[in-house]
Amino acid sequence: MRVQALLMVLLFVPFSAPPAEAQIPYTPVLDFSCDFYYYYNSDLDPRWDYYDFIACEVQNNNQHDITVEVSMTTDLNMELQDESVTVNAGETLYVFSNFLRDRSTSQGAHEVEYTAIITRYASVMTCDTCEEESRTKQVNVIAWFEMDWDLKEDHYEDIGSGGSQDVCPDNGNGDVVLEVSLDGNEGSSLSVDMETEHELYSEHLDYGDDRIPEYDKGRDGELVMEVLEDGGTIQPGESGTVRIKMTFVGLPEEPALFRLNVFGSILISPSSLEGGQNGCYSYYYGYGSDCYMLSYRCNTVENHGILELIEEERQDFTDRLDQEQAESNLGHPGGALFVLVALLGAALSSRAQRPRA
Repeated sequence: MRVQALLMVLLFVPFSAPPAEAQIPYTPVLDFSCDFYYYYNSDLDPRWDYYDFIACEVQNNNQHDITVEVSMTTDLNMELQDESVTVNAGETLYVFSNFLRDRSTSQGAHEVEYTAIITRYASVMTCDTCEEESRTKQVNVIAWFEMDWDLKEDHYEDIGSGGSQDVCPDNGNGDVVLEVSLDGNEGSSLSVDMETEHELYSEHLDYGDDRIPEYDKGRDGELVMEVLEDGGTIQPGESGTVRIKMTFVGLPEEPALFRLNVFGSILISPSSLEGGQNGCYSYYYGYGSDCYMLSYRCNTVENHGILELIEEERQDFTDRLDQEQAESNLGHPGGALFVLVALLGAALSSRAQRPRA
């Protein structure tokens, strides 16, 4: 009876064993990849923190849970959020790393290497045959600059953005001198961009054959700017000088006979020596912590009464034309004088032909 019972037990043993692919022990497989988080790219400004900067994906396609140890090697100021994660069968987890600001980080390419290995599976089984997986991401640290300045000299500060003078100088010239100091993670050259434009509305009250005042654009005026010193190459903590010569040329000798608006701007910003972007964040009127703009605007109309002069001349001319036309109409057969004479003649003729009583 005992022998029969033992045979019955042995008969059922093979059917209770797990399938071959789920047998323990075995060597689990690690599916591991790393990339920049979806709203980041490889460019990094070391003045700011970047949370969840790089995300490493740990995918478990095995029959049991796995425990994965993750390590990171880099010269950047990086922080790994998790060094050990347990991933259930058929699931995926992400391991994030942050970049913590480090203003002294040098410009250029830096590598971040991640290493992952399965240390345990099925909760209790150690994996002595599991191998490490390595992934590398390259981070591009951009050049950064913070620019400070001291306006040493400006001959035309009265017509600058905050000036009170509206009238353009008469063929004057002078220098604009700016001392620039920089902080950053590399040496820099200075980019000096200049822009000039003018609007000319010239009415000389000349008369053509039809005796109508002519609109004349023949006379001109402009602001000429020339860079005498460009600041050179400036290392962090050092300073340089920018000197620009400004000259107003071609302005007519009689400014009351025309209207001229002149605009000029000087934008100074640091530029990367490695060919990267310049350090001026905002070109909107030059406002920003790492660029500087001088702007000038002047005109020759408001303080010279040109509009009133033109209007008076046109009104006088119109009045003269009306008067000449009226005088001409008086001697015309259809004019008022002819009508008056005709009426008077008709009245006299009627009186002469009336019979006497």
